[in-house]
Amino acid sequence: MATAKRKIENAPNPDGAKSIRGLDLPTYDGAGLRIGIVSARWNSVVCDSLVAGAVEALKSCNVTDIITEHVAGSYEIPQAAQAMLLTGHFDGIICIGCLIKGGTMHFEYISEESHFLASSFCLRRGSQTDLNWTTEDICELGCQAVTQGIMRLNLDFKVPVIYGILGCLNEEQAKERAGVDGAGHNSGKDWGITVVESCLLTKKYKAKAS
Repeated sequence: MATAKRKIENAPNPDGAKSIRGLDLPTYDGAGLRIGIVSARWNSVVCDSLVAGAVEALKSCNVTDIITEHVAGSYEIPQAAQAMLLTGHFDGIICIGCLIKGGTMHFEYISEESHFLASSFCLRRGSQTDLNWTTEDICELGCQAVTQGIMRLNLDFKVPVIYGILGCLNEEQAKERAGVDGAGHNSGKDWGITVVESCLLTKKYKAKAS
């Protein structure tokens, strides 16, 4: 049951413009929920901070059954989350990763794996497949590969699988969104609250359907 006051503090989201946009996250009672977290080790400074934020938020909602697993990078996250879901143990999963366009080849690897999406992307833009990709184009394609995998898990398993993949153009953007060194907004806290909210909603309607 939601209360009017949040139990955890978080700095303003750098992506939240000064407008009606944004997400107000109340506190929920998630006692008894079993939550899994699968996090990439790549860009570990950012991912570790996001995981810590998610765990803090879960505990503020009285969630005590939390299992965290790690994989090499963001591309491996959907399969790892699938393996966890197949056990039937989890009420919800949070997928945490960070793709940074910069000096790392990991971003390019993920983006390359996404090139099968280029045709539909070009059709949307009315462009040819041999267009000169901008950084923003590559960032979108890179995230789509992981995004589609996570969305499939939500629909196939009918269990909340929260998308916690940061797609950033540089390291500073990533740090600002992960509360690195305790400064700035930690998106992991948002995801922790979100998975509890989604799990409670799922349980509510499963009970009505039975």
